[in-house]
This record gives sequence, C-alpha cells and structure tokens, in this order.
Amino acid sequence: MSSDGETTWYEFARLIYTFAGVSPSLVSPIFSSEINLRAERPSYSTLDCSKAYSHDISRMPMWNDSLAKYIGQIIEMVRKESGIG
Repeated sequence: MSSDGETTWYEFARLIYTFAGVSPSLVSPIFSSEINLRAERPSYSTLDCSKAYSHDISRMPMWNDSLAKYIGQIIEMVRKESGIG
C-alpha cells in the first residue's frame, strides 16, 4: 500500500523544500541515466493499489497531504527540541 497519487522524485524533493520553507528552486532535476546506478530503473513506475481497493480497503490519503503533515511534525519536533517557538 502507498499513499494515493503519483509524483516524480524531483517533484517530491521540491515539495519537501517548499513545506520546510526553503526555496524549491535549489532542487535540480536529473535523469537516472546521469548517475551511476547499480541496477537499471524503469523510466516509469508507480505502485498499484487497485487489488487492495477491490477488497474494500479504503484509499490512502494523497501523498502530498501526507508529506505536508509529516514535514510539519518534523518541524514542530525540531522547534521543541531546540527551544524555538
């Protein structure tokens, strides 16, 4: 199972920066072919949860909503631990 929706690693990283209050323009896109990976990667792949849904398992939240919540929790934890806010 995974969160609903799909994205690229580039879009994922940009949104992390955005939620953390850092300029997403600092993230640069690259192709897998530009780095030395040990294993070949498909050009397009997503997790398919349709079988779970066909067994009445409810859909997970959208990935970006879950990411926003998670990054918010991390920021709050860091603020508490550092005495900020």
